[in-house]
Amino acid sequence: MVNNLYFIVAENEKSQIVGFASIRKDGYLHSMFIHKDHQKLGIASLLYQDIEDFAYRNNIQSITSEVSITAKGFFEKQGFKVDEEQMRKTNELCLKNYKMSKKLS
Repeated sequence: MVNNLYFIVAENEKSQIVGFASIRKDGYLHSMFIHKDHQKLGIASLLYQDIEDFAYRNNIQSITSEVSITAKGFFEKQGFKVDEEQMRKTNELCLKNYKMSKKLS
């Protein structure tokens, strides 16, 4: 699976990983994570910009992802639209998330 993903990581001044993102070659944004102590510093925006640049370089027409409630606003600011609201069952919990996409031009 890792062979099919483009990964980008963000490190702090101590070379500690503080965030990462990955995208598949079909445009599915597989993961984006920022450590809680490093959120709201622009790291996610920088990682996302690199992901989008990768998509453009590889002629990917749109980026899709499944996004948590807490990340939904960030993705909307990046130009994503909600395609579908979903309820996902994890163990005994039912969690809401969103299928979102962004067309690239």
